[in-house]
Amino acid sequence: MPDPNHEPSAGERLTCPDCGATARPDSVSSRDDGLTGIWHTAECPEFAVRRILAEESARRSAELRAQEIAAFSGAVQRLHAAVISFDADPAALPFISALLKLVEAQTRNTNRTVPMARWAEILNESFPEG
Repeated sequence: MPDPNHEPSAGERLTCPDCGATARPDSVSSRDDGLTGIWHTAECPEFAVRRILAEESARRSAELRAQEIAAFSGAVQRLHAAVISFDADPAALPFISALLKLVEAQTRNTNRTVPMARWAEILNESFPEG
C-alpha cells in the first residue's frame, strides 16, 4: 500500500488510486502536475476524464486563437483603410509609417511579439538620428 505521506519527486510516476495501474507495458501515464506522472489502465475512468478535459481545453484554445486572429486581421484592415483616407499633416507621416511597419511586422508572426531589435530597426528608419 502506498505511503499517504509520500511526497512525489519530479519525474516520478505514481499508481492511480482508481485503477491501481503500475508500470506495465499496457499502462499509460498522464501528468498530474506537469512533472509527476500517474499510471493508468487504458480503461481507467480517471484517465478518460483527463483525456476528455485535455481535448476540450485544446479545442477551446484553438477556437480562441482563431477568434483572436480574425479580430486582429479586421483591425489591421481598418487601420489600412483609415490611413488611405487620412489627409495627414506631413509631421505625422513618420509616426504613421512606423505604426504601419510595426503592425506589418506583427502580422507576419502572430504567435509571438515583434522582437525589440525589429522595433528599434523600424523606429530608426522612421526617426533617423540627426
